[in-house]
Amino acid sequence: MSALFRAALSDALDSPPWILPAVRELRGIVIPAGGELYGRLAWNLVTTLRGLGCTLPIEIWHMAGEMPEDMAAVFASAGCRLVDADATLAALRIVPRKNDAEIGRGRGWWLKAVAVRHSGFA
Repeated sequence: MSALFRAALSDALDSPPWILPAVRELRGIVIPAGGELYGRLAWNLVTTLRGLGCTLPIEIWHMAGEMPEDMAAVFASAGCRLVDADATLAALRIVPRKNDAEIGRGRGWWLKAVAVRHSGFA
């Protein structure tokens, strides 16, 4: 392996998006949700988990504009941490593919992978 290639590889591995996020907790629950439908489903899941005695921290990942203030307040009241995926990716200098209509998928098909990869849980 050439020294030039080694140096380029080292530079690429030392910069985002390859760096894993800081772990805040070892265990937790990641729920990608946003908008009215998925927000309601996520709330049902959160209330069910809390009703069963689950005390694990929960992150609700959503895209920009998909978490109205009233819905955010409801999740916060249950101790959930809200994470704006678009803002997180922008901070990491990652640009998700946005031409979802061309490939026949919904707007947020990438949210699940991003939420799990960049959550604060080990």
